[in-house]
Amino acid sequence: MRRGLLVVAGLTTAILYVIAVLRIPWWRYGDRLVAWSELLGGGQRPPAALLIGLGALIVAYIGGWWLVATATELPGVRTIIWIGAIVYAVTLVGLMPFSADLFTYLSQAHALTDLHINPLVEAPLSRGIDAVLAAYGTNYLSQPSAYGPAWLLLSTGGTWGAYDIGWGVLYLKGLCLAAFFGCIWSLDKLLRNIKPDAAVVGLYLFAWNPLVLLMAVGDAHNDVVMMLGVLLALWLLLQDRWVLAFMVLTLSLLVKYVSIIFVIPFALYTWQVVPRRERVSTLLRASLATAAVLLLVSLPLLAFGEGRGLSDLWIVSLVLRFMQPSNWPQGYREIATWVLVAGAGLFLASYGILLWRFVAGRSRASRPDLARLLDLSFFISLLAFVLGAARAQPWHLIWPAALAGLSSRRWAWPLIVGLSVVLLVGQVWVEWGAPGLSLQN
Repeated sequence: MRRGLLVVAGLTTAILYVIAVLRIPWWRYGDRLVAWSELLGGGQRPPAALLIGLGALIVAYIGGWWLVATATELPGVRTIIWIGAIVYAVTLVGLMPFSADLFTYLSQAHALTDLHINPLVEAPLSRGIDAVLAAYGTNYLSQPSAYGPAWLLLSTGGTWGAYDIGWGVLYLKGLCLAAFFGCIWSLDKLLRNIKPDAAVVGLYLFAWNPLVLLMAVGDAHNDVVMMLGVLLALWLLLQDRWVLAFMVLTLSLLVKYVSIIFVIPFALYTWQVVPRRERVSTLLRASLATAAVLLLVSLPLLAFGEGRGLSDLWIVSLVLRFMQPSNWPQGYREIATWVLVAGAGLFLASYGILLWRFVAGRSRASRPDLARLLDLSFFISLLAFVLGAARAQPWHLIWPAALAGLSSRRWAWPLIVGLSVVLLVGQVWVEWGAPGLSLQN
C-alpha cells in the first residue's frame, strides 16, 4: 500500500514537471534571456498558478518522505526513487531557466572560444557587444567570471559551433544533468556504506527534492557539478584513496571556489586516519597531486590574454567580483560590501571553532572519524550558505542538501526541507519579472 502511494506521489510530481516544460520549453525561447512573466503573461493568475504548482510539488515530496521513511524495508523502494529521479531530471532538461546563470555560463564560454577573451580576467563585454551577448545581456557580463578555470573549460563544449545558441543551452543542461546523476550515485554509495539503515531515506530526500531538481537541472547551476566533486572525494576517502580524493576535490574547487572550505577538514581527517608513519608522505603526495591538477587545468588559461599574471587571475579580479556583487542594485553595492565582510568574518570565526572541535574531539578509533567529518562538512556548507553571500541564492542550498543525508544530526533534513520550501517560493517572487538585470540598467 505504502509503495503504491509512493508511486502515486511520483507520478503526480512527474506530471507537474511535464506541464511546466510543455508550457515554457527552452527551445522555444532559448535564443534570448527573458523573464517568466513575459512568457506566461501578466496579471495575478500565472504567478498564482506557479505557487499552486510548487505547493503541490512540496506536498508530494513531503508525503513521499513519510512513505519512504515508513517503507524502507519494502523491496523496490530504491528502484522507485531512482526511476523517479531519472524521469524528473530528464524532463527538466527542457525547462526554460528562470535565472540568468546558465546564460552567463554560455556567454563566458562564447567570449573564450569565439571572441578570444579570457573571462577570468576580462569581462565578456570588454571588447564590445555581439548577438549572443546582446541576447543574454546581464550585468554579470560587465565583470570577469567568478567561476574556476575547470568550469570555463567544461563550458566551452557548448560553443563548438560559433553562435550555436541552442546547442550551448542543451550542452550545459546535459552537463548538469550528468552531474546530478553522479551526485545521487555517489550519495547512494556513501549512504549504503555509512548509514545503511537510513540509506533509502537519505537518497530520496536529495534525489526528489524539488529545489535541488529545479536548480540543478531546470536552471542548470554549476553548484551541482561542484558538489559532485565533493561527494566523489568523500567516497574516495572512504576507500582510503587519499591522493585521488584530493585531486578530485581540487577539480571541484576549480569549478567553483566555494569547495575550498572542505580542503582543511579533508586534510585533518586524512592526518587522523592514516597510520602515523605515513602521514607526512601521504599529505605530501596529496599536495603535489593537488598542485599538478591546479597547474594542468589552469595552464590553458594562464597564457590566455594580454600578459595577465596570476595575481590578476585569481586574486584581484576575483576579490573585486566578490566584493561588488552584481545581484545587488547599483545604489546598494557599498552596503553589500559591508554585509559580505561581516558574513565572511562570522563564517571564518565559526569555521575556526568547528575545526578546533573536530581536532579536539578526535576518537581513538580511526573509522568513526568519518562520521565526524561528514557532520563537519555539512555544518560548514550550511554556514557558507547562510553567511557566505550578501544574498543567499536558492541554488546555493544544493551544497548542504547534498551532505545533509550523510550527517548524523536529526534536524539536518527538516531544516533543508524547510529552507527548500521558503526558497522556492522566494525564487518565484524574485525572478518572476527579471531573470537578470538588463545591460541598459
